[in-house]
Amino acid sequence: LQDMCEIALHSGNNVTIYTDEDIKSKIDENIDGYADIDWKVQGDKSTRRFLSQVESDTGRLDILCVNTINLHLTNLYAFATFTPDCVSLLWVHNTNNWLDSRYSLDKAVRGYLALYLKNRVLRNFDRFLFESNSLKEYASVQLSTDRPCHTFVPLYYSPSKIDAFDDDSSLSLVTPGIIAPFRRDYDQLLNAFEDISPDESIRLTFLGSPKGEYGERIQKRCAELSSEGYDIHWFDGWVSHEEFHDRMREADAIVSPIATEYDNKRWETESYGTTKCTGNVHDALRFAKPILLPDHYGKSSELGDAALYYDGRGELRKRMTDLLDPDTLTAYSERASEQSERFTLEKQARLFNDLLGSILSN
Repeated sequence: LQDMCEIALHSGNNVTIYTDEDIKSKIDENIDGYADIDWKVQGDKSTRRFLSQVESDTGRLDILCVNTINLHLTNLYAFATFTPDCVSLLWVHNTNNWLDSRYSLDKAVRGYLALYLKNRVLRNFDRFLFESNSLKEYASVQLSTDRPCHTFVPLYYSPSKIDAFDDDSSLSLVTPGIIAPFRRDYDQLLNAFEDISPDESIRLTFLGSPKGEYGERIQKRCAELSSEGYDIHWFDGWVSHEEFHDRMREADAIVSPIATEYDNKRWETESYGTTKCTGNVHDALRFAKPILLPDHYGKSSELGDAALYYDGRGELRKRMTDLLDPDTLTAYSERASEQSERFTLEKQARLFNDLLGSILSN
């Protein structure tokens, strides 16, 4: 949200944000133009009352973009009766669950009511927005959605903010994100890392909090590897924004052993790279880092040649050790910088204005 705030402000638009106090507090008050944001905070209003306020405001808005809709039935009911009086976009992050007519958004709430509410919600939006071309293509071609679809990558790259540096001679690899089985295959990564001699100068950091029994088990494996001499680091709890930023700056590359499918037991299954993105791609672009991804994720047009793909444990081990060669690391780092340069604040602001212009002219 903060990146989108800065992009929208930098493009010269008047920005109104409807949100709650918790999310508002996470936006840096020092960003350029913060004082010009028109904040509408929910406070103690119910979702329906707050949406009524939003609805009454939409007559003075050109475009309303709704990012994430909570999936409680009461929340879906509130959005089902929400009819904005301006061009409205729904940002779709889980393509199957939202746009596939077979799915009801929640495995625990199946049947006519859930499907009915979802379809009512969708009818209230004029267009759909996606964070990746692959998701947009899937929605347009495979699901044949009848609404216009657009892509916008919600981030920007600022070289002055990251200013990468090397703190030692080790190859520093980082895996950002919570440690959960429906996100990434940490076992495969640890197996491949274990196949590399601890005498090699490779440091691996898990930059996210562990979740449940799976997270505890991965932590235990990390501790065992550390006791055997492997340079591996992890966190017991929430990673602060400052810590995350510093560790990402220090890293040479990102390793993202993204799962094949996203299934957190509540939602219907999404396919990573096809119907759902990983935030690790955004991390790679925001911090200008090469990224290692499994073949099943598919080629990312946003990453271009800055990604190294692998199939299985053996290839993952090889990709990691390949980066020990300074020339190879330099080549991929330069590619990553070139890709990230496509997403500077100035360029993203122009793309955002072009997107708004094309929507309002049609």
